[in-house]
Amino acid sequence: MSWRTRDDLGLEIVGHVHDAMRIPDHWTQDIGRGFIWWAEDFAQTIWSDVGMFQNASNTFRVHAETDLFRGRGHAQDFEVELLSSMSDASLSSVVFDQDKDTFKLHSSVYATSDNQEYIEKLFMAACALQVSEAHEIGHNLAKKLGAASATSGHPVHGLRGQPDPMLGAIGQFFKPAGAAGSRWVGQPEWRQMEWAMERQAQAFQCDHQTHLTAQFAWSIPDANGNYQVSSLEVTTEDENPVLGHGLMFRLKLPIGLTPQRCAHTALMLNNLERKEWLRCQFLGSWCNDHGALEFECFIPNTIYHSSILEAMSLAMAIRAEWASEQFHKWFEAARAGAPA
Repeated sequence: MSWRTRDDLGLEIVGHVHDAMRIPDHWTQDIGRGFIWWAEDFAQTIWSDVGMFQNASNTFRVHAETDLFRGRGHAQDFEVELLSSMSDASLSSVVFDQDKDTFKLHSSVYATSDNQEYIEKLFMAACALQVSEAHEIGHNLAKKLGAASATSGHPVHGLRGQPDPMLGAIGQFFKPAGAAGSRWVGQPEWRQMEWAMERQAQAFQCDHQTHLTAQFAWSIPDANGNYQVSSLEVTTEDENPVLGHGLMFRLKLPIGLTPQRCAHTALMLNNLERKEWLRCQFLGSWCNDHGALEFECFIPNTIYHSSILEAMSLAMAIRAEWASEQFHKWFEAARAGAPA
């Protein structure tokens, strides 16, 4: 089925992104339920999975993925620098395609008829930001690391001589909107989010205006047999270094790792989220933030919607539970394999 038919919600969102970003057909290659396009010399793929019927409704997972650079058989040498850089990213994660030996940026959302209005806004912003961030990381960081940029050209028209205007979206749209204060300050949805946290978190504190912290159960005891908690911070007070003001989410896990192990684990978690069906919006990235294993997501001012604060906070609560379960599996597997 072609995405151009727009016969279901997933294909409709793919088509909406294509139209809203004014992607030229000359630099597009159709791939069934999606397409590949070239804003300049990095390929971005946008597609929708087939819908999954649950709870009397269809859910469609819609993805955007952009090539960065090749591992060339030494992918682990690049992990610390790359996963540390993701602490300044916004709506994309970094994943590694083992078969193609290629690092990529990835975003995905779960779309239903109930959340379509704000999910379309979020996903389109993720696609636009991903193109620009990939261009920055794919060239500058690859050069710094001595890696080979994963550049490519259209299979018919070859390399693109002039960059697409979408590469200027950060300076034209996102950055000016972020120059003002966060649009989430003092909004009534903070109260709605608090009611959700009462059901999801072990404990939380909120000023009802700008900032929330919450704690979630963690399944692995520390060396003294005590159980810690993972912690979530939601704040309007921290600026993104590129995009300015908006809404920042940080989910920190209560484990200590070396920088190398932290970066590799972050990449593993990103790869798992990319593959598994979590019903948890995959916008943001697991990263190595100064030695802490965190998931970070920044929502820019320009895509404010009253539903985003609660929806993304619930996604973080789901992610906290999933991460605890995942580490418990790894812990039990390691203990079972250890010598008696």
